[in-house]
Amino acid sequence: MSTPPGKAGDVSTPCRLYAQRSILVPTLTVAAGHPDTATMLARLRDTTSRAADLLALAEPEALAVHRALEHAVTGQHNETCSELIHAHRRLAALLRRSEAAGEPTSRG
Repeated sequence: MSTPPGKAGDVSTPCRLYAQRSILVPTLTVAAGHPDTATMLARLRDTTSRAADLLALAEPEALAVHRALEHAVTGQHNETCSELIHAHRRLAALLRRSEAAGEPTSRG
C-alpha cells in the first residue's frame, strides 16, 4: 500500500479501527444496551471518519463499518456485528498488505 502521507492518512488509523472493532463485537454481543457501548460506537464513528479516505483508496470493503454504524443507530445489533466482522476481515487484509510492503504499523 503506497498511499502518499497526508493524502489519505497513515496506517495507524486503520490499526486503531481494527482494535476498536475487535473489542466492540463482543461488547455488543453481551452488553448492547450498556452506556459504555454507545461511547465505544461514537469512538468507532470518529476513527472511521478519519480512516475513510485511506480505506476508500486501499480497501473499500472495510467501509462496511459505515453500514455497521447505521445498524447500531437503529438497534440492530446482530446486523451491526455482522458488518463489523466483514470490515474486520478487510482491515486485516489491508494491514497484512501494509506489513508485507514493509510499512510500519502499530498493530501488536
